[in-house]
This record gives sequence, structure tokens and C-alpha cells, in this order.
Amino acid sequence: MKSGGVAFAGTLDVSSLFRNRKDVVHIAPLQAEGMVTMKRPNICEVNGTATTNVQYRCVRCLTEFTRRLDTSIDEVLSRVPLTEEQEEAELIYVPEEAIDLDPLIEQAVVLNLDVQPLCQEECRGLCSVCGADLNVATCVCHEQQVDPRLQALSQFYDTPKTEH
Repeated sequence: MKSGGVAFAGTLDVSSLFRNRKDVVHIAPLQAEGMVTMKRPNICEVNGTATTNVQYRCVRCLTEFTRRLDTSIDEVLSRVPLTEEQEEAELIYVPEEAIDLDPLIEQAVVLNLDVQPLCQEECRGLCSVCGADLNVATCVCHEQQVDPRLQALSQFYDTPKTEH
């Protein structure tokens, strides 16, 4: 590797990583680019970005929405086995001559994906009784529902008081 580094750029399909996630409807292929730079003998840095669009399903109201995901890739790789100190410094051991960047990029994307995607911060979710989207309409389920054990108390203030 040259001392100035080697540039990388390409497209990576990561949709298979999210097959079992119910909140990720679709993820477009990533556009990744960056630079691999030799810092010391057997130590190199990978710096770059990965960008894609993710179609999520809101965890509160189940509405589908798309959000852009910009991920930074910053890793330090070593071709020699790591000491305990280097492991704590988060170096990654790569014994092969050629570096496969796909797992590094995939890991960065997975770690930056929304854990609980919301269509909006103030999402009100669905009514637990009728399933209405509370962001779109107001339901009257809670106003109509009265616990039958407390039904008699609902008329407590409606009846006139009689004096003895």
C-alpha cells in the first residue's frame, strides 16, 4: 500500500442484514467511499462514509417513511495479533493481506440504524382499543369505555342528594 493511501468507492447491498427486522421495510444499496491509509508498519486506518435511504415502519403507528442514513466509517486495523492494550484501543485484527471492507461498512450501518424508528418525535401511535392512527384522527374509544365494575360510580354526581 502506498504511503498516501488507497481510495475506495462502491455500492454495497446490505438488505439481507435486515430481513428479520419488522421495522425496516427496505434499505437501498449503500454508496460507500473513503480512504485506507497506512499509519505505521502493519497498522492502517479506514476512514470513509456510507450513505443510503432506509424505508422504516414506525414502531408506534406502523406508518412507513423513508429517512436518509449517513454513516461514518472510522476503523484502525492491524495485520499482527493484538496486545490486550490494543484490543482496548479498539484495533481490529486482520491477518489477511487483502482487507475486505464490506464487514466494516456493514457493521457501521447496523450500529447507526434507528433502534426504535419513529415517523415523527411526537408520534401518538395507535389506539389500543380500535386501532385508529392517533396522528390522523381522534378516537372516542376511551370516552365511551367504562369499566363495568365502576359503572355505578359514573352516575354518582348525577343524582341529586337527599337530606335525611
